[in-house]
Amino acid sequence: MQLSIYKDLLVKKIKLFSSPNSVYEIQEKGLDKLIKAGYSTLNYITYFTTGEMETRAWTIIKGDKAPVAAGKIHTDFEKGFIRAEVCPWEAVIEHGWGGYRERGY
Repeated sequence: MQLSIYKDLLVKKIKLFSSPNSVYEIQEKGLDKLIKAGYSTLNYITYFTTGEMETRAWTIIKGDKAPVAAGKIHTDFEKGFIRAEVCPWEAVIEHGWGGYRERGY
């Protein structure tokens, strides 16, 4: 029983500190800040691969070339790399998978 009281209190505090109208104006959670700081310190970036069925995120070092990035997925991809198809993620969201190509992205 005691645990549920603490859980309810924690949920209320999280809502209080992170709500848009909060006097504390905490816009970003601590874990998010920690992850961003870690990525920045290690010089990491995230790139995404996507298809009709799934989207995945991969971590690479900033400045890595496309074949090295492909090697993160599978080592054979780096060896046999031909080309990368790149587009803004907003285009895929707005126009759908394949639809961004028709619009010239």
